[in-house]
Amino acid sequence: MPWASFSAVVAGDSSEEKESEKCSIRGLIFNRRNSINQRLWNEIRESCFRNLADAGRKMDYDNFKINKRTMTEHSHEQECCPVFDPAPWDYVTHEWIDKPFIKDYLPQLFHMPLPRMMSKVIGRMWKKAQDAGAATEMKDFILLAYDPSPWKSELYMTVTKEVPGAENVKLTGTFMSKVFDGPYNHIPKYLNEFRRYLVLKEKTAKKYYFYYTTCPKCAKKYGHNYIVAFAEV
Repeated sequence: MPWASFSAVVAGDSSEEKESEKCSIRGLIFNRRNSINQRLWNEIRESCFRNLADAGRKMDYDNFKINKRTMTEHSHEQECCPVFDPAPWDYVTHEWIDKPFIKDYLPQLFHMPLPRMMSKVIGRMWKKAQDAGAATEMKDFILLAYDPSPWKSELYMTVTKEVPGAENVKLTGTFMSKVFDGPYNHIPKYLNEFRRYLVLKEKTAKKYYFYYTTCPKCAKKYGHNYIVAFAEV
């Protein structure tokens, strides 16, 4: 499955000051000049995705390995993340009416998820969706992340129907999306660019969400690290 929010999404309310503050915090975290060694964070990120795959195998998910077409098929060369097509998401406006999601929470430290919790939370959500027969087709899959605070991220996984034992939510409204291709530590830059695009469209964001489509290893393999920004307007 595509791994979305490994790195905690920058998201916020309509207050530009709060958004700028969050953006500044994220910039400090990801900036290579930070006192925290960048290599350490790279190792933590890759550990997240390795742990997620291990969790999937331990839970004995049906055909957990993924190929380019669906979440449950195998190919000769089994892959971690399927190839992402940015076209349906770049400069696109989505009108959602009661779009179903399941919601879970990810503890984090200054917008950085705790490594072992990433695999636990996403694996738990995916298993509930599969067990309920509510997993979406690959082309429709989204895992949005929204940070209400530096200490917690909210994850929203698309499903096809209500899932027993999960927190079911429905999103209604207009959502604009834009695709970025580049490193995670450019999130503040992406957010500022997205804001300028919204200004040109005379729109104001109520909330921002990010969807991380590819793990670091697969991003290197494919030569692209696509990140989709969503704004509820």
